[in-house]
Amino acid sequence: MFSRCCALYRNFFARTFQGGMGTNVKRPYRIDIRMEHDKKRRMRRRNIGTRRMMKS
Repeated sequence: MFSRCCALYRNFFARTFQGGMGTNVKRPYRIDIRMEHDKKRRMRRRNIGTRRMMKS
């Protein structure tokens, strides 16, 4: 469920930045990196418990 959310957001960002916001080239790149980072953090944190994960 969460990964689907991520994919939707990524597609949304890609579409918007490709469409009309060519000036902010750095931003989608940063967002992508942050998503990857969050994924890794969540994978590690899953062992501790899902409740904290759902909050953040």
